Amino acid sequence: MQRGLPSRLVRAGVGLGLALGALALGVAGLSPAWVPGVGSPYVPLSPYRILDTRLTGNPLGAEGARDMTVAGVDKVAADAVAVVLNITVTAPSTASRVTVYPAGTSTPTIANLSFSSGETAANLTVVPIGAGGQVTISNATGTVQVAVDLEGYFAADSRSSTAGSYVPLTPATIVDTRPGSGEPNAGNPLAPGAGLDVQVEGEGGVPRNGVLAVALSVAVNDTTQSSSLTAFPTGEAMPISSNLDWLAGETVANQVITPVGSDGEVSFFNAQGDADLVVDVVGFFTDGLGTPRGASLYIPMPPVRVLDTRSDAGTLEPDGYLAEQFAGIDGISPTADAVVANLTSANATQPSFFSVLPEQAASTTPAVNLGASQTAPNLMFAALNADGGASIYNGTGTADAEVDVFGYFEPEGTPRGSAVLPCTSASLVASASTDPEGTPVTVDTTATCPSGSQISYEYWYRPWYSSVWLLATGWGGADSYSYNTSTWAVGPYSLAVWASSGTSYQGTVATTALVSEPAYQYIDHAIPTEAALASYMVDPANLGTIAGCYADWASGANCGEDGVPGQCTFWAEMNWDSPYSSIIHGNAAELPGSYTKLTRNQVATTPSVGDLAVWDGPGPYADGSAGHVAVVTAVAADDSFYTVSQMNWDDLSWDISTMNVPFSASLAASQHLLGFLPPG
Repeated sequence: MQRGLPSRLVRAGVGLGLALGALALGVAGLSPAWVPGVGSPYVPLSPYRILDTRLTGNPLGAEGARDMTVAGVDKVAADAVAVVLNITVTAPSTASRVTVYPAGTSTPTIANLSFSSGETAANLTVVPIGAGGQVTISNATGTVQVAVDLEGYFAADSRSSTAGSYVPLTPATIVDTRPGSGEPNAGNPLAPGAGLDVQVEGEGGVPRNGVLAVALSVAVNDTTQSSSLTAFPTGEAMPISSNLDWLAGETVANQVITPVGSDGEVSFFNAQGDADLVVDVVGFFTDGLGTPRGASLYIPMPPVRVLDTRSDAGTLEPDGYLAEQFAGIDGISPTADAVVANLTSANATQPSFFSVLPEQAASTTPAVNLGASQTAPNLMFAALNADGGASIYNGTGTADAEVDVFGYFEPEGTPRGSAVLPCTSASLVASASTDPEGTPVTVDTTATCPSGSQISYEYWYRPWYSSVWLLATGWGGADSYSYNTSTWAVGPYSLAVWASSGTSYQGTVATTALVSEPAYQYIDHAIPTEAALASYMVDPANLGTIAGCYADWASGANCGEDGVPGQCTFWAEMNWDSPYSSIIHGNAAELPGSYTKLTRNQVATTPSVGDLAVWDGPGPYADGSAGHVAVVTAVAADDSFYTVSQMNWDDLSWDISTMNVPFSASLAASQHLLGFLPPG
């Protein structure tokens, strides 16, 4: 799937015939494209619970916030840069979201964990430490019980050792207990109150020695009871904490960072019921002995949303990939080799899963499990490819995705340079608000960018019948572009330009819109306005068959074959580009029979642009048996619906409008579809 517009674009709704003109969208709180930082190594700890509101009897309330001291707690260094916390919520009174952020700073708009009423959910978080060595946790609405487990911290970079450096890996499955998986422990699910020791060192790209801790993507499914899962180094005492929590029948996943035991193993303990376990290794932290060349240090950053398919790239299709750029955008270093980010699913039509991979390849282990219509977040340590990107894979059904980045890993010793600031505003102006079908459309762009920067532009468009933005042309230096509209259907189109101070998705987006008009001609003119219709009908020079029918109808005389006037009929026929328009007239329900009798052809069963669409009555557009008729002006590319232009009459005026009609047209018109009369 092609990457769509960056998520900071907010598109306004566009109706047929509405031209928005130039709309410049400012970007609030943009970070520089690359803010040099000092990397931090990771120090794992035995999990330590620093908050459990179930024990204190004081759940988080609506808009409630609580400070938690982390620096100096449970071996956390006083000068620690960030902490790794596992957040678990349970018994929420309503759908809400929890956000964790440095104490003393304002609450970010990007949450760490979103959940539904009554749901139990967990998510790993990496949070910079704020004022007083504290972090703050807040809840948006309702009340919710929260447990917070401290898993480790990122230390101030002393450069005295390479211990705690990170090596990202392409995700590799090391355990899958599901029957027939072909992986270790296949057919051996976790039993209640039992554990499973998993060999990590020497598996999935993890070396046999020199490993301090591993980053794992862990999922459970086929769960028979509500339960919890705890991961810990084999041979050590199991901590009083959990990494995953679920209700009976749920499939859940979470990121886990855990030290390895003396034999290079990690143990997983299941509290209750049976559950299948799937474990992917996604990276490891070094112990400082024989650290691989290019191992990386962590650099936290203010959270930034780099993708929201609901407003940019389009919904993920089943068994489909969405490629996303990370390095070099939105404050992420161009030499980053992994990102720490929340991946959140929304609007899933079927139970499915997301995987995140540096290259597009088959994947079976989820970074996020999706229930139908569920909003499910999960932290990921995502390895990037050589170009600084990664691909999101969706298993089944369709689903939207959000990606919020909290920090990144960069190889030690990476040369640092100056920050590249983004463009701050842009505007886009089209040469016309309406355009004959197939005629090229030229747009002009202006942008406000840092002095001396090399401005690049990328042009996009979105058809009226689709939610997906399509790339018209890639990065270039031209501030003017001519869209090739030869394949565009009739209807409104949204146009957009991305203006960047470098060849990456940073800066700002501007949009405009136009309407692609039919290239074919009706008998007298294109679909008329009410004023044009009135002036045409009263002009004595137009007193032909159709105008004569109008005159009869206006005076109360009969013009339909069954003796009943039909105003929609003569209006539609006037706009019907057919040699039969002056011969076939009468009310809508009579037209198919008259057409077949005259041409010896049956009416069409599927629409084409220029057809007459004909329904019989009674229905909302015809109280009696006269029926209804309209002109087909556009047909969706996926044949899901078509658009008709129609006229109706009330006691005061003509109603000239358009209507989108599903192919099961009788459902839209509450009348029986008789068929389509081709124009030729």
